[in-house]
Amino acid sequence: MDWEAQKAEIERLYLTEGRTLNDVMHIMEASHGFYRGKGQYTSKLKQWGFKKYKAGPEKWKYIKKKIEERRQQKKESAVYIDRILQEPKKVKYEIGRQAFQSTFERFCSAPSPKTPEGVLVCTPRESTLQTRWPSDLPWFRFSRAMFSPTYDDDIHVTLSTMFSSLSAVEHLDVDLRMLLSVIPFLTEHGPDNEAKSNRDEVSGLHLIMPEEYEGQNLHTCDQILYRTTRMELPETLRVFMFLLSNNFPLGKYGAEFFPSWDVEQEHRLAMVLLNAPGLAAVDNLRHLLFVGGPTAEAIFERIFQSALRLHDLRALRMMLEAGINPNTTIRSGTTGKASPLEFAAVVLTGRLGLEMSQLLLSFKADINNHFMMPAIDIAIRMGKKDLAQFLISQGAKVGLSSLKVSIMKEDSVLVDLILTAGLNPDMLLSNNDSSDPEFTALGQATICGNLTIAQMLLSKGTNVNAAQMVIFQEEKFQSTALGLASRNGNLEMMLLLLKSSAHVDSKVSLSPAQIPCLVLAVAHGQRKATQLLLQFGADIDAANGFRTANEGRQKTLVERALDRKDFELHQILLKWGAQPVPHALQEYYSSQLPRHIRNDDFEAVDWLIRRGALVNYVFNDFPDRPLGMAIAQGNIRIIHLLRKAGAVASELVVPYLADLRTAEFLNHLGILPEILKASGPMILTSAISSEDRDLVQYLLARGVGQDGHPGRRPSLPACKTPLEAAFLRKDLSVARILIAKGASVGETEVIAMVWQAILRDDIEILEQFLAFIPDGLSAPTAVGTAILASKPSFVCLLKSSGIMLEGKAYLAPSYFFRPEAISHKEGWWHSTDRYVKEEVGSVLEIAARCGTLNTLQFLLDWGTWTREERGRALTAGLSCGHDDIVSHLLEMDNVDVNQGIFPPFSNLSNTLIMRHPEEYIPLQLAVRSGNIELTKLLLTRGADINCLEKGIGGTTPLQQAANKGNTQLLTLLLDAGADVNHPPCHDGGATALQYAAFHGYISIVRQLLDAGADVNAQGSMVHGRTALEGAAENGRLDTVQLLLDRGASIKGMFRQQLVRAVELADIMGHCALARFLKSLDA
Repeated sequence: MDWEAQKAEIERLYLTEGRTLNDVMHIMEASHGFYRGKGQYTSKLKQWGFKKYKAGPEKWKYIKKKIEERRQQKKESAVYIDRILQEPKKVKYEIGRQAFQSTFERFCSAPSPKTPEGVLVCTPRESTLQTRWPSDLPWFRFSRAMFSPTYDDDIHVTLSTMFSSLSAVEHLDVDLRMLLSVIPFLTEHGPDNEAKSNRDEVSGLHLIMPEEYEGQNLHTCDQILYRTTRMELPETLRVFMFLLSNNFPLGKYGAEFFPSWDVEQEHRLAMVLLNAPGLAAVDNLRHLLFVGGPTAEAIFERIFQSALRLHDLRALRMMLEAGINPNTTIRSGTTGKASPLEFAAVVLTGRLGLEMSQLLLSFKADINNHFMMPAIDIAIRMGKKDLAQFLISQGAKVGLSSLKVSIMKEDSVLVDLILTAGLNPDMLLSNNDSSDPEFTALGQATICGNLTIAQMLLSKGTNVNAAQMVIFQEEKFQSTALGLASRNGNLEMMLLLLKSSAHVDSKVSLSPAQIPCLVLAVAHGQRKATQLLLQFGADIDAANGFRTANEGRQKTLVERALDRKDFELHQILLKWGAQPVPHALQEYYSSQLPRHIRNDDFEAVDWLIRRGALVNYVFNDFPDRPLGMAIAQGNIRIIHLLRKAGAVASELVVPYLADLRTAEFLNHLGILPEILKASGPMILTSAISSEDRDLVQYLLARGVGQDGHPGRRPSLPACKTPLEAAFLRKDLSVARILIAKGASVGETEVIAMVWQAILRDDIEILEQFLAFIPDGLSAPTAVGTAILASKPSFVCLLKSSGIMLEGKAYLAPSYFFRPEAISHKEGWWHSTDRYVKEEVGSVLEIAARCGTLNTLQFLLDWGTWTREERGRALTAGLSCGHDDIVSHLLEMDNVDVNQGIFPPFSNLSNTLIMRHPEEYIPLQLAVRSGNIELTKLLLTRGADINCLEKGIGGTTPLQQAANKGNTQLLTLLLDAGADVNHPPCHDGGATALQYAAFHGYISIVRQLLDAGADVNAQGSMVHGRTALEGAAENGRLDTVQLLLDRGASIKGMFRQQLVRAVELADIMGHCALARFLKSLDA
């Protein structure tokens, strides 16, 4: 049997239970069949650093004093000596044997003794946290090699040698403060940022860091946080190294204590470890990498990345000499990765980038290894010529993309350098998007308009007539460099190509798949390019024969010119012999009418009509006919002109009349009745809104009222009916007339009344308006609008006017009610945009979200509310943090505590990373806020402990507790019967175990596994991860090992889980973890 397989049991017997070596040997033989000699045991115990320590009288006197002090504070005590929990019987025996004090010692006034080294007296740990951790966790193996005493002369990296002279290094003072800042964040505030009030409570450090012995984290906190011994710095380094090895961020911890913290400081903090006197030697680094396993690799992988980002060539050289892989992946952005050579090419400028690349290549970095793009391509894209020349000289493979980039950057020196390397310039340059057109080098130079590069390419023998791809009317066609130059209207480039024997359009030279140069020039309105092609003999008839699949027929050049409304180009073509096309010319003339009508250009409209423009032409506009445009414009001369030319008024929809004069003229022409029949209410609404009283009176006298076909409308009118407009404009006389004509007041009119009163801050006008409403009218949105505007007096007035509250209400964004915005937002209640108007269950919900407790109670007394409506109000109040409203509703009996609501105006495009669920449910909200008492109360009121939020990233309460890292709530929910294996939501969710694994909350992972969590449960269907995959993706090395120890399957049908975990770790730049997982596949 292997010693390592028995190590944990020997440690338990020898150190934890304190048995003698003879007892340990006997038990191992009898119970485990493990036979070894005493000398072998002694040697192995030394190698492992398993050494028993004896506490003398001074330590036991200190322990006795601390226990007595804690007893007076009504606190229980646990005693640790050199990391070993002492049995209570032994503590009592040793105090009685060694801590005797004379009467003089007991009563004399003496200062409190300093805490002896290796002694800790603290509150006993909870039983749920006392399970031993697996001894094979990577961190434990590393910690024993790094921090435990050793007697092997060949090992140089030990606690004593590393830090013996550290206190004398003055220039590290700031860095050490930064190091020490890591621990208080974890221990005082924890992941939920909830301050701990008692130093003896279980620290937040326990959430993420496993213990090598019972009480170790408390011991660490006591040494670091409260500075009780001279060992605080090594303990800080120990925790710091753990954070590095498991990919916990340092920046956000440091930011708690250093407001000016930035990313560069985080990288400097990582470099502190490398600068420690015991490690600042290549041999020591090499040895540590050799004996430290995946933990050491992960630590120095992050330090290597920091050295890269800090451009620290000295540190890089030292680590490369120690054996760090020069191809170690580094993170680029939030999800990408890059090779060190790519990083050097992207980030560094001038000589530094060249020196780093030279250093990496001297240690055999793969010059063509890349994730984004090869370093040579990056150097060329960024115009780093010295670096590009160096990389090419070292064998970098230069691709067509590099040639394309050089041409796009118009760098003739780089182009010449690449062509000298042997690339064929007549090959099509590749594109990232297969739908994009592809060009040769000459085509790219033509697109960029670079004559120098084009001349260089032509001098090297490139084919001037090589095929180039172009997109025309969403179809791909072949062309030539001359076609590209013609399309762009680059006359100098065209002349260069023509003088170099470029083919012009002819029936002989054109292939069926080729688009003529003339077509490209005309379709893009290039008049001079068209003339130049015609001068060099381009065939108009050959171009007229071209057609696209979308066009369905051949279209002449004249038609293409008129399609562009380019009359001058049309004339140029006619001059060169093109045949006129009458119907296209008529379409052109007609299309010009709207522009000239809106410019009140009578002469131009007259000229177009005499040339054959169609006066009843229907446009994709509003109004959609020339006569309607002229009426809206109020130009009587053009109206008369269009009527004389045959413009008809039947079914003509007009949004408004310019003024009374226009209306009278239309009546004179005899077409006003037809227009009012089609658009009367809309025209009247517009007249009231614009406060044109003369036109309003005229229309009312003509019989226009509330009823009638509304016709086409602008996208969002401020009001939809004349009566609504009258209230918005505070025109009571018009409102009376409309009501007398049969107009009825509905909820939109009441909303308009309230909005106008809010705008003017005038309750008296609202009181006058409300005299018009019928009995029993329900207007919950109007009431909600008054609540949103913080107008309780308006709410009271609406109630006294007989308004009812039944039905759904609609909510507007709070910024609509700001003084600078409110005058511009009228009509929001007509919007169909959910970011302008959001439906809620009832106005009670609006009060709970935006109002006060008094307003809520007022509504509760006003209306009759269902259990569900009260429940939605509870959820709304809870989501907005209105504790008084929540407490008040929970005191009521008829409240559904399981009602979910969707947050108004929430973003529908949530992603896995955002993790904002669409639905709010009371119990999840209580858990998310860390409110234990409210969670208990909701459970007693019948909250569904396994309810899953709907939408992206939805969670159950237990999943939410795991996600927040709240062990107290997690235990509470498990004890209350929460389903530990509840499936995740469809998109962006996770099981409780998966959430804990993602975050590296290793103690919660263990707790959930002990509670029966399925270690191999599938993740969400969309953006999902298994626990192993998520832990690997986030670099949680020890969590990965714990999951494997507890049954995470990677063989057979589950091998894909291992493959995926390796892939995710690799993508995120956790190479050491990826290698560790790959080693399991062997």
